[in-house]
Amino acid sequence: MTTTAASHILPMAMNSRGLVNVRSRGQWAPVMVALAMTVFLGGCGRGTPTSAADSPSPTATGTVETSPTLGPTPSYSPTDLKAAQLTAMATLKADGDTCASGACPFTVELTIRLANPPIQGANPICRCQAPWSSATYDAEAGSNGIVVHVVLVATGPTPSSSSQARFDLTMVSQSEQWLVSDISCTGVPDSSIFDPNPPLC
Repeated sequence: MTTTAASHILPMAMNSRGLVNVRSRGQWAPVMVALAMTVFLGGCGRGTPTSAADSPSPTATGTVETSPTLGPTPSYSPTDLKAAQLTAMATLKADGDTCASGACPFTVELTIRLANPPIQGANPICRCQAPWSSATYDAEAGSNGIVVHVVLVATGPTPSSSSQARFDLTMVSQSEQWLVSDISCTGVPDSSIFDPNPPLC
């Protein structure tokens, strides 16, 4: 007698308690039913796999550091710029001289600093030994006051022997007058007169 595949199916029926009764008398029937239910229920509880792209990206924690915001550069009137320029002209004079010690329009801090010159063997104001023959002055607003760019020109016997020295004089207003608070070399880092070893300009 030929046995069909259908004859191997275990007949099952639900009883009043909702349990599955196996009508076969074989010893393996309960085991087969338990395995079938396990596979069925396991398949129902299986979620759809997610890829890395579907997973939410981790959220960064901690404090976000921001760059400090610089305040706006103060604005000055043309009168202030002119007064600061005149102070620079009295400090580094166009005729090749500097202001006299004790009569310079300097802040107290700058006066004390120049009382013990950081550069030996040179004029501490112009940081030079030879006088110049002409000078130009250009005042503009800076973050700590008005900055006057001064260019000193020493003219030699030939064009190749001529030289220039460029300074930035920082001016602050005290008691309704503009005073020099610092002298540095234009565009040269660490060249403030208050630096431990200021360079020649």
